[in-house]
Amino acid sequence: MRWLLGVGALAAVLGVVNVGAQTAIIADVTLEPQRVMVGDRVMLTVVVEHDSDVIVSVSDDPEAFQPLDLIEVLPPATNSLGGGRSESTFSFELAAFLIGEIELNDIAISVDGVEVLTVQPDEIVVESVLPPDAPLQLKDLKAPLEVGDGLPTWIWAALFMTGFAVLSAFTMALARVPTVSEPPVSKPAPSLPAQSPNDAALEAFDKIAEASLLDREELPEYYRRIGDGLRTYIARRYRLPAGAMTPTELEERLEATSMNKLAARQAVATLEQCQSVQFAGYIPARERAEADLLAAAEIVRLTSDAEDAGLAE
Repeated sequence: MRWLLGVGALAAVLGVVNVGAQTAIIADVTLEPQRVMVGDRVMLTVVVEHDSDVIVSVSDDPEAFQPLDLIEVLPPATNSLGGGRSESTFSFELAAFLIGEIELNDIAISVDGVEVLTVQPDEIVVESVLPPDAPLQLKDLKAPLEVGDGLPTWIWAALFMTGFAVLSAFTMALARVPTVSEPPVSKPAPSLPAQSPNDAALEAFDKIAEASLLDREELPEYYRRIGDGLRTYIARRYRLPAGAMTPTELEERLEATSMNKLAARQAVATLEQCQSVQFAGYIPARERAEADLLAAAEIVRLTSDAEDAGLAE
C-alpha cells in the first residue's frame, strides 16, 4: 500500500494534494492478493477522501492497467464522512498472464475532470501453474543408467559370442525340419494411441525451448514456431481452422467455444505478438520473448482437462 504523491514536499510526505481552494485530496491504493497463479484475478482498489461537493474519478482505460488485463470495472461507491467530506471507492478486477514480478503504471485520479494526482500500486508476483523447477517440462526424464562394478568386458564378450553360436546352430537345425502347418496369417501391428492436443502442443513448446533459438538470435523463427504450435493446438482442441485466421478473426470464433475467456484473450495477444515479430520487425527483449513462450504453454495448461485424450485426431 502506497500513499500518493502530490505537489510539493509536504504533499509528498502526507499523501495529500490541495486542489485550488478545496481541502486536500487524500488517496490510497491496494492491489490484492500480492501473490497469484497465472490466470488468477486480482482486485485493484483506489480509495479517495475528498470534499463532498466535488466529483472524483479514476481512469478506467484498459491501457492504464497494463501489463495486467482489465476484466471488469465495478460501480464506484461514495460514503459521507461528515463535515462536508466524503470517501469514494473505485474497484477494478484484473487478471495476469505474464509470469514474474508485475508492476503497474501510475493510476490517474481526477477531480471535476482535471487530473490532480496519481497512485502507484505495489508489485504483485505471478507464478506459473507448471512446476517451478521446469516450467516447460511435460514429462519426467528418466535418469541415465548407471554402470556398476561387474564382470570384466572380455567375459561378457565371450558369453555373447558363445550364446550367438548356440542360437545359430539351433536355428539351422530347425530349418531342416519339414513343416506342414499353414502359412501364418499376418496381423496388422497395433496402432499407438493418438497424442492428445495439449500434450502435443506442450511437447512442441518444449522443443522450441530446447532449440536455443534465442541464443542464436533467431527471433522470427522462434515466434513462428510459437504461433504454429498455438494455432495447431486451437485447431485440434476446438475444431477451428486457426491456421488460416487472423488473430481478430480467431478471437471472434473463440467466443462461441468453451475456451476460457481469459485464456482466449491471451492466445490472441500472443499470436499478435508473434505476427509483430515475424512481419513488422518488432524486436522484444529476451525476457519478454521467454515470457511469451511460457504464456503459450500456460494457455494450453489452463484449457486442458481430463477429456483431452478423446479430442485427439
